[in-house]
Amino acid sequence: MISNTTEKIVHKILNKISNNNALSPNAISTGIASMDNTIGGWEHCVTIISARPSMGLTAFCLNQVNSLLQSIQNDEVIVYITDKDSATVLIQRLLAVATQIELANIQNGNLTEQEVAQIASHPITKHLESNRLLFLTNSNPTLFQIRSLVFNQLKEGKKPKMLFVDCLQSIVDRVRDRSQDITNVMMDINLLSQEYKIPVLCTITLRNRLVEYRESKFPRLTDLDSRLVNEVERVFFLIRPDYYEIIDLPSDDTGELHLIIAKNEGPLDILKLKMNRKNLSISEHTDTFPYTQI
Repeated sequence: MISNTTEKIVHKILNKISNNNALSPNAISTGIASMDNTIGGWEHCVTIISARPSMGLTAFCLNQVNSLLQSIQNDEVIVYITDKDSATVLIQRLLAVATQIELANIQNGNLTEQEVAQIASHPITKHLESNRLLFLTNSNPTLFQIRSLVFNQLKEGKKPKMLFVDCLQSIVDRVRDRSQDITNVMMDINLLSQEYKIPVLCTITLRNRLVEYRESKFPRLTDLDSRLVNEVERVFFLIRPDYYEIIDLPSDDTGELHLIIAKNEGPLDILKLKMNRKNLSISEHTDTFPYTQI
């Protein structure tokens, strides 16, 4: 449990009001204006983002990594924990997001000389060569490993700018297998975020197939374990309407991606984004909604 005095809470609210900015004080921009306006950027707290398989959870995280790398300082590092893919695969996807070059061409090496030069000279390549992004790829990551990794970076004089846990499912499953309390695990992640003042974004895949039988296909907070929901400040969901044929599949390479803000200190909303299916880049989408949530 994180304890706060009312003095600190009021001070935080007043700072945000007087800031005249979409971002909360000390928050980091998401790189998406509508998202900054709604949540105030990434703050020193834990956020869960969840979805059914194939909705783009990892793509969303890598787009955030790309945005963070654009303003990273010399003494900062981004920490990415994953049990899904190798660092090589993730870096290939990240390069596709940053350079807008098709992922398949990067993976197959089917690039023109101009594209090769574009990747080599891109700022994100320089950041990667300077170890501004640190991966921990482990099929069974533990909280001890994550905490040790963060501590070692600080010991080396590097400040973790943000922590991505693209494998919360594995940690939760291990806890269940050992009959431990999930609440305590989430409290430990919260303490890590507060102690080191690091925004933490955790992904978790929805295994509950009830979503598939709803007319709207919208995930709900009740689809997640209440012990996870209760211990975090923010919960988001992702949905691709064209995947469920809620809307027609576009003829071009760009499809819709909706970010459902289901739990937040501020407004709850559904943000309409667009994702390029060939390079996985995510950006703003300003059109109106073609359907109504049920």
